[in-house]
Amino acid sequence: MKILVIFTGGTIGSEASGEYISIDGIKPYKLLHMYADAYPDEARDVRFDTESPYTVLSENADGNTFKKLFDAVSQGVDAGYDGIIVTHGSDTLQYGAAAAAYAAGCDSIPVIMVASNYVLEDERSNGLVNFRSAVLFIKGRYGTGAYVAYANRGGRCRIHCALELMPHGMFDDSLHSVNEEYYGEFDDGRFIRTNHACPKYGRIQETPETPDGCIGIMCMSVHPGMVCPEITDSVKAVIIESYHSGTVCTDYRPFCEMLEKAAMLSIPVYLVGAYEGQDYESCAAYKHMGIRVLSKIPQAVAYVGIWLGVI
Repeated sequence: MKILVIFTGGTIGSEASGEYISIDGIKPYKLLHMYADAYPDEARDVRFDTESPYTVLSENADGNTFKKLFDAVSQGVDAGYDGIIVTHGSDTLQYGAAAAAYAAGCDSIPVIMVASNYVLEDERSNGLVNFRSAVLFIKGRYGTGAYVAYANRGGRCRIHCALELMPHGMFDDSLHSVNEEYYGEFDDGRFIRTNHACPKYGRIQETPETPDGCIGIMCMSVHPGMVCPEITDSVKAVIIESYHSGTVCTDYRPFCEMLEKAAMLSIPVYLVGAYEGQDYESCAAYKHMGIRVLSKIPQAVAYVGIWLGVI
């Protein structure tokens, strides 16, 4: 069995040096040695090919790095492998997973994203568990398309659909899917499938250009009495994240003026966090204000989907 491992950096490819975590060029390959040492019987019939299109801490990712990730996955899908594993930082894992999904398409060989909550030497790290689960998923041929393998603290390693990841909570490295619906999980090497089906998605052939790494999408969340950002004609789209009930401040004049400016410049405005049919009075104003509701689509998926032109 041949598996392509694409290293991109992140905590799973870093070391703790003094008070800080930094990229280690050797660490990604140490992950393969750790896997072979811990699970020699499983590793015996697997050949790993590796490549590293870039190496960054994922908080420093931009349009150029995601373009490189997209291209690496797209090329790997067509290169005769049984599956692809992408090691990625957890901070922007949701964005990388969405990019990988659209690079592969839902009917491709399995493409599994893995991350680590701590550096690999730390006994609290889930990096090796996540990597092993990704290998087992590919070997078992349990699905097609893109997924994320991630074990929350004290839990089994879950396999999440790549386009259904929720943002991390503040001060929390746990990973969750929309409505806590995930594809399956591993229990001591045994895969347990749920009844949840991943959404269908097509394969995109190429990504837009990203001058200076900028994707051109403005993102904002709503807060009481906030200063609203200035919209200029350099903005390609606006994504607004609602309160938990799907509402935003539709009576707040600066917010309304911002939307009017977007409409004047023909800049589309999207709302995430809401769904069609919510009955709050403020939700009824969305259509009149030029806001398009992306029903049950997480913010990172909306961001990448708008960038790639699938939304």
